[in-house]
Amino acid sequence: MAFTGQLTGSVVGRDPEVKYFENGNIVANFTVSARQFKRKGEEQVPRYVRVAIWGKSAEYVGNYLKRGDSVLVTGRIGRPEIYQSNTGETKVNENFSADNVEKFMPREDSQPAVAPADTGACPMPGAPPAAPPLTVGQQNVANFNRAQAAQQQQQTQAVPQSGEIPF
Repeated sequence: MAFTGQLTGSVVGRDPEVKYFENGNIVANFTVSARQFKRKGEEQVPRYVRVAIWGKSAEYVGNYLKRGDSVLVTGRIGRPEIYQSNTGETKVNENFSADNVEKFMPREDSQPAVAPADTGACPMPGAPPAAPPLTVGQQNVANFNRAQAAQQQQQTQAVPQSGEIPF
């Protein structure tokens, strides 16, 4: 039986490794340091989970994820592999077969995952960045405020001045 789940963490070790197969399949493998909540007075060892993702999502991972990026991974939890290390310690490899990977906190030194929209204008050096587009809610508020301002302006123009006859 496969259990589904999600985990958040940072890509650790090295950048994701992408493999292309002769039959057209693509797989990306990487390791995530899973974040765990700490209880008072407890020291918890970080959990390292091996993640594999297939298809077009693997290509995305290979192009845009780098070591240190924070990610949200959803998919199926695999059976843990228990083994003895060279020092005699019992270790556990945790595996995760991802359906979806989302990068949610970009590093300052990385390039944006989505290219900025081309407005056709030439950006000037030292010019302030363009304002982001308004959401639907912000557009509604702006339209409401413009309508109220126009209505108030009409009302002030319609009031007769003292000494004038309104007909």
